Amino acid sequence: MYFRRERIFCAWLSMAGAVLFWSDSSANAQVSGNIQTQANILSPPITTILPEPVGPSRTNLPAAAQRVLDEISYPKKLCPPTELQISEVLAELTPYVFRGHGARVFSQDPKFANDVVRNVGQLSLAMKQSVVKRLSVLPINFQYCNGQPTTIKASLQFNPTYETNALKSGQNSSSDGSFGINESVLVTTGVGETRPYDLIFFNSQAASSRHDIYTSKSLDTWTAQAGYQYLIDGYFYNHGDSVAIDKSHIPSNGAVTFDTVTFSVVNQDLFTPTFHSSSADLVTPQISLARQDIDLGASTDTCPGGSNPPPPPSNPNRKMSPSVNFCYYADLAFTVGQTFSDVATLQNANLAASVTVGERFRGTDWTLAGQVIVTPRYFENVPGGREDIMIQGGPVLTYAHAPMRLLEGTDMTQSISFSLPVNYYQNYSTVSKYSWGGLIVQPTLTIAFVPPPK
Repeated sequence: MYFRRERIFCAWLSMAGAVLFWSDSSANAQVSGNIQTQANILSPPITTILPEPVGPSRTNLPAAAQRVLDEISYPKKLCPPTELQISEVLAELTPYVFRGHGARVFSQDPKFANDVVRNVGQLSLAMKQSVVKRLSVLPINFQYCNGQPTTIKASLQFNPTYETNALKSGQNSSSDGSFGINESVLVTTGVGETRPYDLIFFNSQAASSRHDIYTSKSLDTWTAQAGYQYLIDGYFYNHGDSVAIDKSHIPSNGAVTFDTVTFSVVNQDLFTPTFHSSSADLVTPQISLARQDIDLGASTDTCPGGSNPPPPPSNPNRKMSPSVNFCYYADLAFTVGQTFSDVATLQNANLAASVTVGERFRGTDWTLAGQVIVTPRYFENVPGGREDIMIQGGPVLTYAHAPMRLLEGTDMTQSISFSLPVNYYQNYSTVSKYSWGGLIVQPTLTIAFVPPPK
């Protein structure tokens, strides 16, 4: 408990550091009025994070289920199975002992619970070992039993980019290419069993972009973001029925819809190339409301991925199945923020509403999605006033291989993903020189390294 509290304290300390950080360098008076958009394209802030599936802890299981696990000597190092799993495996492997009961859940059938507790001791040692083996290799992979784990993810991105309007002017005749590199470290931790799906996170990114023709648009950024993600609601489908996530109803795969609200602070420090001098420093407290992974198909129609993840360190000999998720899905997000800056004319109040609709291709690691984002901004310190509305949208093709263990003798996992977004941006502004439109194609290769979660 002390260790978990210490991790939470450190995460909040990191958040405080992100809020207080402010560059000492003087800002460039000639900074572009659209530089925040350029920074968000190069190094987008986090809106929401998908939490890890959390299995039940022994203290959350019904007493009858706990006694069964003790009787069959279920390994303490593994997360316990759900009561539904225990019922189904016993009904399948011991039909004569539990004849007529079927796969009924302990908490829903007290008589069955009593029969299980009374008769499980009569099973032979070989039968008990069969029950343990069957429970420990079920397709549900609960690595975490007491809330979200503490994880560290280090990523390296390469993103060559083509723009039809690199100057972001009304002419749309300044096509240019650029090459970008983004290095980031994301740290997440949970808050314990009481709120098993809540997250505290801190993300740090350093990104650089170099243009081929319009070199004045080259940019370096350092972004720090810290926040707390609160689970409002979550539900999954069990035999076609929608079931809310709680301590007794646990998802059986990745096909879970989450409703979350995220409170975060984003600090973006923008530099001239090679981080020579600060052009502008932006600090944005924001609140994001999101619904992730909305099922758009039949509730029983889920699509497995095409690659197998590595087994958990607690059970290294286990053969893992590909992740499973909805074939057709949608994501919704709405963000409200207030940007403060040492360049007075960049200070603005902003909203962002996004809709994503996608398809996961069965038996592969490919996803095709379309996204639309609308972002109004009200600039508070521009003489004569300035109001913008940015509309962006387009398709994105993504390949995301399951995590792998490429380094022998370690529990560190590596993952490789590729995305090809093609977005058209159109910014409408009451100040004509800030109105612009253009197409941006940004293929991105991401290599990530994740040490074993704690």
